[in-house]
Amino acid sequence: MYYTNKYTSYGFSSPMGPKLRAYTEDQLYADLLIYYPECNAVKFDWSKSVVEGDTADYLDGSLENYSYIIIDDNDGNFIAEGWMEFVFNGDVLIIYWDLLEFSKDLLALGKCVNKSEFGMPPHISKLAAA
Repeated sequence: MYYTNKYTSYGFSSPMGPKLRAYTEDQLYADLLIYYPECNAVKFDWSKSVVEGDTADYLDGSLENYSYIIIDDNDGNFIAEGWMEFVFNGDVLIIYWDLLEFSKDLLALGKCVNKSEFGMPPHISKLAAA
């Protein structure tokens, strides 16, 4: 049987180099904390990521809007699944969650809130305007 490590298989996000991937994950984690403030360290599973639109070249690779990004805790337990979006003006790249759906268990505990509508949230609009 063929086995692929879901944390090192990058699906359609493979054009991102290590620097761009680290930058992207840092920004997505920071944005994740808006919706789940108590979240500790996470692992990103890009293995089933799908291209959804815009593209930009930055640092050591290229970036697109990706859907089906899985976020797990450090023990490999599912936290959420999301679609990412970005704003890029040629110098500054801001990456955020366009949609984010948390596990039913976390939602039931009231620890997080889904981002269930597409669009730039106010906290990102402020950053993009600066």
